[in-house]
Amino acid sequence: MTALGEHADLPAVSHIDGALAPLAQVRFAPAPARGRRGRRGTPPCPYDESITFGGTVPTRERNVHDLMNALVWAVFPRSKRALHARQHELVTRAGRPRHGESQSRTREGDALAMLDEGGLLVLAARARAHEVEASCRGRDAEGVAAITRAGEARAIAFGHALYEHVARALAITPLGMTVVLPVDAPVSAVPLVEVDRQLASMIEDRSLFLENGVFGSIPFASSVWGEDR
Repeated sequence: MTALGEHADLPAVSHIDGALAPLAQVRFAPAPARGRRGRRGTPPCPYDESITFGGTVPTRERNVHDLMNALVWAVFPRSKRALHARQHELVTRAGRPRHGESQSRTREGDALAMLDEGGLLVLAARARAHEVEASCRGRDAEGVAAITRAGEARAIAFGHALYEHVARALAITPLGMTVVLPVDAPVSAVPLVEVDRQLASMIEDRSLFLENGVFGSIPFASSVWGEDR
């Protein structure tokens, strides 16, 4: 956020691009208006394709959701790039829907979308990783919080919709889809660039993130972690 500076309103896309593109390793460009078509009736470049092959993230002007997305890109560039490349593969493999039909999303696509929007990473000391995973699957938020207070787990939001809830101060506490990352170093000492590397490696593994059911979910709230965030 520091790179964006102070603004009376949400920053324009051009400012987001100037401040965050070097960190995100992609460009942020104004998204075409919904329903707008390109020259000669050709549709605009699909979102994942624009990122995967053009290195450009379509971003809506002064939109909180898209601003949070850009901020996540600045912290997790490898993971975001890997995620959209995999989503593009799924869309390409499915092909264009037939006339009058909508393209249904696969269970793998659902899992990737949930990670993108509501992923909550939980770094866990390797000796307690299974315990953390079990607590997350059982939606035992207090169990995870206890391990966090003991300094053996650390929560990091990846999903930009989670940040949007905080930015908008919405009354409803969202659930984060938990992805447990076992680590050998003290959880507080693991740099975010290493978290990004580890998550990107998981996303690139096509045997992972095949469905939502293997992941747990717990509330994304400061009370869960026993500290203000």
